[in-house]
Amino acid sequence: MGCSNLHNDGVESTEVKPSVRGYAAMTTTPLPNDIRSLSVADRVRLAEQIWDSVIEDEAEFSLSEAQEDVLRHRIATHRANPERGRSWEQVKADLLGD
Repeated sequence: MGCSNLHNDGVESTEVKPSVRGYAAMTTTPLPNDIRSLSVADRVRLAEQIWDSVIEDEAEFSLSEAQEDVLRHRIATHRANPERGRSWEQVKADLLGD
């Protein structure tokens, strides 16, 4: 498990490591070998299936008070300066190198 970091917005998270494209990976928790041995396409499909199962069970999901505080802060920051944000299309283009 990664060590805990406190980001500039007060959010605590696990240690971040660089990914192939220079963007940060979300966690340093290693994948089980049986998952790691899957092709990239199969891992993407598995991730989609897992995410779909999370959405199906979203009623069981709740944010912590700290997470809700961060969301409120980020929404307020965006509303105060909406021009500072970037659209999903811009972010996606950066991630995909378009």
